[in-house]
Amino acid sequence: MRRTIGIAFVAGAMALAAPAMAIMLQVGMPEMVNTSTDIVRASVVQMNSYWATDRHSIRTDVTIRVAETWKGSLGAAAPVTLTMQGGKVGDISEQVEDQPDLRPGQDVVLFMQAPATPAGTFRLTNDFQGHYIVQGNDVLSPQLEKMRLIDLRTKVQRLAITPGH
Repeated sequence: MRRTIGIAFVAGAMALAAPAMAIMLQVGMPEMVNTSTDIVRASVVQMNSYWATDRHSIRTDVTIRVAETWKGSLGAAAPVTLTMQGGKVGDISEQVEDQPDLRPGQDVVLFMQAPATPAGTFRLTNDFQGHYIVQGNDVLSPQLEKMRLIDLRTKVQRLAITPGH
């Protein structure tokens, strides 16, 4: 009896001490294309972090300049804002694991979902899974797999015009 209580106590203490973690399942390309309203190649122009209205979390607005539209109706060179969880305000930073580490000057491919209201901002489809970093003629996927940029564009555009996608 004493040993059972001791084991239960240790297990409970370990559960409380463990950091909060979430499991995100990898989504396939067909679903990524299907659930995205817009897919673009763009450059990150600037980032602005601020306290969310609940004052318990930080949000970051990322301004991008669209270079190519692969799906959707965003025009080239149009500035677009997407909002992500986490960021840094003053000396306080909040890092959210399933958010990508975007930086001004980066060339990226983004899978996005349109805002629910005209005054809203875009958000990434499936968080970090909705971004690829462009490196010359290649892209680096969220899973750190390298592929040719033209192959990704062809695959996305083919899936975007396929019925049901």
